[in-house]
Amino acid sequence: MGLASLEIIHDITEKHLGKITGWAMVIIVNFLSSWAIYLGRFIRLNSWYVFRNPGVLLPYIQLSGEEMLFVFLLGAFLMLIYCGVHGFGRHK
Repeated sequence: MGLASLEIIHDITEKHLGKITGWAMVIIVNFLSSWAIYLGRFIRLNSWYVFRNPGVLLPYIQLSGEEMLFVFLLGAFLMLIYCGVHGFGRHK
């Protein structure tokens, strides 16, 4: 569902703001998603903290080397998956 939603956002952004902006949106969303996965999986923070108590997120904004590597690799993996799905859908 996440990939399908991202595909819709990508298409809308690309249509209204151009191809480069559309792909920039995909990259930003994938890397923010990987950071959110890290926060939820390893730090054990829930998504409602963003709205109920956003101050609890402040210590986790700056990542250490290992954390940054994990977020980068997961973001790259998400990009790889998205590009595969995106390319597959375009060659019907």
